[in-house]
Amino acid sequence: DKLMGSLTGVDRVVWVTCTPWLPAVGVADDVIRALPHRYPNVVVADWAAISGGPGYTYDDGLHLKPAGAAALAQLVATTVGPAPA
Repeated sequence: DKLMGSLTGVDRVVWVTCTPWLPAVGVADDVIRALPHRYPNVVVADWAAISGGPGYTYDDGLHLKPAGAAALAQLVATTVGPAPA
């Protein structure tokens, strides 16, 4: 809430979920997914929902292979959308 309070007046705030490699990360992701209900300027790039894609991470399930880096970049770019006019 403190961080979002400092972003009052910002047109779009993008929060990115994380691959839930620890239980606490899954809890944080749930909080991130709920943010648009409280802050209309928030959009969520739900990386956790797609990060398990084949070939996206190394065996640790966290660090990105080139295909995962490209997928994450595309997700963020799509979520951010075009620059304001």
